[in-house]
Amino acid sequence: MIKITDKRDCCGCAACVQCCPKRCISLREDEEGFLYPDVNIEECIDCHLCEKVCPWIDRPDKQQPLEVLAVKNRNDEERMASSSGGVFILLAKKVIERGGVVFGAVFSVDCLCHGVPSPGIWRRYLHEAVGGADYKDQITGIEFRNKYLGGWKNFSFLITGKTNDENKVLYSETHGKNAYMRGFLSNLYLRPSCYSCKSKNGASHSDLTLADFWGIDVISPDVYDDKGVSLIIVSSEKGKSLLYSLDVDVYESSLVVAKTMNGAFKEKTVSHPKRKKFFEQFDKCSSVIKLIEDNSKPTFKIRLRNKINYLNQKMIKFKR
Repeated sequence: MIKITDKRDCCGCAACVQCCPKRCISLREDEEGFLYPDVNIEECIDCHLCEKVCPWIDRPDKQQPLEVLAVKNRNDEERMASSSGGVFILLAKKVIERGGVVFGAVFSVDCLCHGVPSPGIWRRYLHEAVGGADYKDQITGIEFRNKYLGGWKNFSFLITGKTNDENKVLYSETHGKNAYMRGFLSNLYLRPSCYSCKSKNGASHSDLTLADFWGIDVISPDVYDDKGVSLIIVSSEKGKSLLYSLDVDVYESSLVVAKTMNGAFKEKTVSHPKRKKFFEQFDKCSSVIKLIEDNSKPTFKIRLRNKINYLNQKMIKFKR
């Protein structure tokens, strides 16, 4: 039976809920707005399936990648509509063309993850940003990484919705100005397991890992454009075969460069020093946007870490 004694040991994937033959596991929200499994002990038959599928309990060995690449979708329209280089849409199309679906176990694809924000914070933010109890009915689309306003590097947060039966932009800000994105990117309200993530540094065991190739403008200006460039880590022959069947431009790179340019590959997320204070005030605050703004200002330590990362990118270019 799945037991969560330390919230850092649950990533909220819900695999335990999905596999339970008795349907006696449900997800319940805690005081921070995160979901955790709750077992109906009376109906549990101790089959241990929930423990076998838990990615935090069953950890395979780390794997070394076959290739590390910079990749761009040749279709600029698809690339602009994507978060980075527009590779996932091509992978999905290819799998569907072969009669498959976008989930399963034949090909596995993961993304370098910044972290999982609190669903409770997200609901409060939307309610305040869009306004009204019927905010869900108003919204028709949300983009966390819109490129049309500021490009790939200076991406925007965008909400579209219906106003007088017309679809319009309800809310739009660059990520540096938007309160929700600032709180997210500063690690203010991420899931506890993100701060002790076990899927870093080659431990995800997917065929392909997708990410943003941040810093490509510094080390390879000829490859860079502000429509987006993907970092692809190839970890299996079948993943390699699938990638090279796509209509993409491919540029060779290295694992050293990948680790330097995108710290999410190897580094666990560092908890914001004001995280505890933020959640203590969350239920009592009248404005979650103001609460985020008051607590998400970058500390000296964060500014120093960002500066060091930038200098590391410069050093990589010099060594090349």
